[in-house]
Amino acid sequence: MKSHNLNIALLALFCVPFFTSATSLEQAAQAALTYDSALQSSLMTSAADKQKYWQGMAGMLPALTLEGNWDRQEQPDKKYQSGVTNHSYDFSVRQPLFDMSKYAGWRKGVAIANTAEAQAKQAEEKLLNALSNAYFTVLYQQE
Repeated sequence: MKSHNLNIALLALFCVPFFTSATSLEQAAQAALTYDSALQSSLMTSAADKQKYWQGMAGMLPALTLEGNWDRQEQPDKKYQSGVTNHSYDFSVRQPLFDMSKYAGWRKGVAIANTAEAQAKQAEEKLLNALSNAYFTVLYQQE
């Protein structure tokens, strides 16, 4: 029976926080901005959606191609030369003067990036609003 009470006392001791202090609104806000999983998820989604801008910009870049060819042809009937080697290289750059679909893809990427940034700011403001409401409710209840 005594070991059971000792186990409960040890469990209660480990569950009680060792360091407790009054938290200011600024400390609570910094902790919430750092550790809130919904806000972190929104920020990571925003960072991923901001890449749509660069994906749209990449569609407007010129297309580069580089091709190479190496060929060796054996000639067994020639005594002084056993084979002929041919080399050829080709390099081309293509850029259309104006492609509306690529421009539209770039503008779509800009819109997605701006929307993602606005949604991240909205999630941050929503978290800070809920935090300040909870903080001031606790202060009001203490009065």
